[in-house]
Amino acid sequence: MGVRHDDRILLPVPLFWSYGGANALMVALVTGSTVVLQETFDAAGALAQIARHRCTVLYTLPSITRTLLAEPTFSRDAVTTLRRGMTIGPPSDVRAAAIELGVTEICNAYGSTELYGGATVTPHHWPLERRCARQGTALPGNRVAIIDPQTGRVQPPGELGEIVVSGYVSPGYLDQPDETAASFDLDGTFRTGDLGHLDADGELHYAERASEMIRTGGINVSPLEAEDFLRTHDAVEEAVVVGVADPKADQVPIAFVRTTSPHDTDEATLLAYCRDHIAAYKVPRRIVLRTTAFPRAATGKPARTSLVKEAQALWNDAEG
Repeated sequence: MGVRHDDRILLPVPLFWSYGGANALMVALVTGSTVVLQETFDAAGALAQIARHRCTVLYTLPSITRTLLAEPTFSRDAVTTLRRGMTIGPPSDVRAAAIELGVTEICNAYGSTELYGGATVTPHHWPLERRCARQGTALPGNRVAIIDPQTGRVQPPGELGEIVVSGYVSPGYLDQPDETAASFDLDGTFRTGDLGHLDADGELHYAERASEMIRTGGINVSPLEAEDFLRTHDAVEEAVVVGVADPKADQVPIAFVRTTSPHDTDEATLLAYCRDHIAAYKVPRRIVLRTTAFPRAATGKPARTSLVKEAQALWNDAEG
């Protein structure tokens, strides 16, 4: 990340989460840098902290980046001190953090609580598009591989499969022997349940949570790909796509979209936009528009479980 002793890190994510507690705090301890905390993230307060403490490093998430950029008090003049940081997200969000927020040396990481935070990370000095398109190489002490989820065989470079990590790995889940046995091999390898591939240089390209992949009519639909596309529409601030059960197609995609104003667009316009630009099987069956924030987990990520329940009820009513 290039963090130094004179850096000041704004940390708006929870310390109970590995991203904050096991990653950011350890970076501060090792480098001797300063940490500026928010008890609970709010965009106006975060911008005020950046200005007051002249923060130079930001630990962010896609939801945090978008909320900061949408905050009425945001201006580039208020964040001119930012230059380095870390995020976890798709290319459009990494790009937004670097270009619109001004965190030009943002790093893109991959990890989980079971991996004590980060397993891979992009160096801050890589070209931006390289940092946007991948999550970097394994950190020292870790080994990352891609396996066929069904056979367990290691996949060659470029082939999609399940991401598995060994090295700095948790011994398992407390008092949950069945879950531990399903995810942790005897040799200490953790089966993440995430899909991705390694390229010829050993750099990780994250694709999707396997459990979130939508299977419609026998074809896999990537929620992240659909969300990334929806955000290319000028009226869309944030998008979450979930799969719901359907008796004919197994699952169908339903999208939740947050706009800045109820008058910016409507469902028919967004559906037409999708049909004009992406394959028919990727087009959401319904798009639910909101101007308020999505429900979120304590980590700041959208609460997909809650949205799935809402989407399923909506689809059941529509199908009668």
